[in-house]
Amino acid sequence: TAGIEFTAVPYKGSTSSFVDIVGGRVDLVFAGVDVASFFRAGKMFGVATTGNVRWGAFPDLSTFSENGLPVVSTVWYSLLAHAATPPEAIAKLSDAFDVVLRQPASVKQLETNGFITGRVRSPRDLAAFIQSEVNLWRPVIQKATIKLN
Repeated sequence: TAGIEFTAVPYKGSTSSFVDIVGGRVDLVFAGVDVASFFRAGKMFGVATTGNVRWGAFPDLSTFSENGLPVVSTVWYSLLAHAATPPEAIAKLSDAFDVVLRQPASVKQLETNGFITGRVRSPRDLAAFIQSEVNLWRPVIQKATIKLN
């Protein structure tokens, strides 16, 4: 170990953690893509990213893995619909979003804001991805005895 002690401070949202780090009340935060404007303004400095690849918006920000810590944890967003939605509607929505997300302007905008696109392209792919995330995190949750409130 590096002999560094940390105190976890729970926040209800990222905004209050950003206020505290910019105000000097905390030293570090784990944050998502919503910190980009703070980086650009020089109000925050990136130490490393938890992703398995460098962040497109800040290519000089290395990953934890590159720094010798085998940490990979990502945040993902998906378009979800009610389980009773007709398959034809799901297919139509999926196809429409796929068209939009393949457009160069969309890809550029998303990547500029720190998103990595193109990993999941269909409802079947998404179901498989979600199951892989469940399989990845289930043992961690069980070992930490995390329970839902």
